[in-house]
Amino acid sequence: MTLPTALASEAIGIALGLGKVLPRPLALRLFSAGGALYPYFDTAAWRRTLRNLRLVYGERTEVEALCRQVYRQIGRNVVDLARLERSLPADLDRLVTGEGYERLDRALGPGRGVIGITGHIGNWELLAAWLGAKGIPLTVMAAKVFSSRLDARLVRLRARYGVRSILRSDPHCLRHAIRVLRRGEMLGLLMDLSSRSARVETSFLGHPARTVAGPVRLAAHTGASLIPMACWRIAGDRFRVQIEEAVPLVKTADADSDVRENTCRCVRTLESFIEAAPSQWVWMHDRWDTGAS
Repeated sequence: MTLPTALASEAIGIALGLGKVLPRPLALRLFSAGGALYPYFDTAAWRRTLRNLRLVYGERTEVEALCRQVYRQIGRNVVDLARLERSLPADLDRLVTGEGYERLDRALGPGRGVIGITGHIGNWELLAAWLGAKGIPLTVMAAKVFSSRLDARLVRLRARYGVRSILRSDPHCLRHAIRVLRRGEMLGLLMDLSSRSARVETSFLGHPARTVAGPVRLAAHTGASLIPMACWRIAGDRFRVQIEEAVPLVKTADADSDVRENTCRCVRTLESFIEAAPSQWVWMHDRWDTGAS
């Protein structure tokens, strides 16, 4: 581990510790302010965020204010991520309002498994914890972050709520994912960022983008339902989980065309989540592969 990576890992560990022990209202105010200051330390991330917002929303004057709000929201979400390490499963019902849970329950009924698709919207770790606390047999497929200590911490946090983890770096991750679905359980996947493998060309928020096709291919292979869902912050610093109906999948003689069309259908639902709360998506990623810094 390089020195900058070690320092970043240590800083995140301290931040999570503070977010966990401070009174929630105070922590939310402090971390919101800290999020607003973050772009001064990472100007490249600020430029990418602003560039992406302007790509989608144009050169409107409110774009810079939205950009600042993006970082404030990230700061606030760090607090609620940290507090998951001390919360009890029963506590989550006081924090989260769920809509559409019966759709997920109904999709799990036939025993073919469910692929829950979401994006980096609001607090996706809280979404997994809330589902696990409700007894949903959930395994999430997660990418490694830059710190092995943080990876281990996230795995432990999910396990606290009965959620299992499959790391994408595991050479047998696909086999594990298929087993989850064969057992009639739920597999959670993020599919909103750019993909360099197993991808298809789609539109994303009005612009060409490469999108991971793995969830659609898994659904075709296993017969699992694809259920879009998201968890974002609402008034009063509570959260709303929205679970949609299963994506209606086309099946024709042209398998490649089916994958593209079905991926596009998934993307449209994820877009609707972002449009409902644009300040709560991670705009600093190079989603459209412009290559600019």
